[in-house]
Amino acid sequence: MHAENDAGAGILSQKNNILLVVWNVGGRMQTTVFGLTEAQVTEFGMTFGVGGLMLMMLLIVAHLAWQSKAGKFGTFVLFLGLTLGLVGFTAKYLIQYTLGIE
Repeated sequence: MHAENDAGAGILSQKNNILLVVWNVGGRMQTTVFGLTEAQVTEFGMTFGVGGLMLMMLLIVAHLAWQSKAGKFGTFVLFLGLTLGLVGFTAKYLIQYTLGIE
């Protein structure tokens, strides 16, 4: 299925039940998925997708501490050891936000 507008030729296709629209804008092909560009999809995934996975990891560590009856100190050690990478990942975004770096 082909469509055209002022910006150039567009190709509308459906692959694996995902609507892809490819537009030729200024000599560059720009692909959109459900009306979002690749950069927008990536940004959404890095904020909400990774954030959701981080929350799930915290729940898994809490469940592990509860099932093992680790106590207060054991729970602290589990959270410290297993979620230290999350702190670095979160700190990176906080530093970028504070300094205004995109």
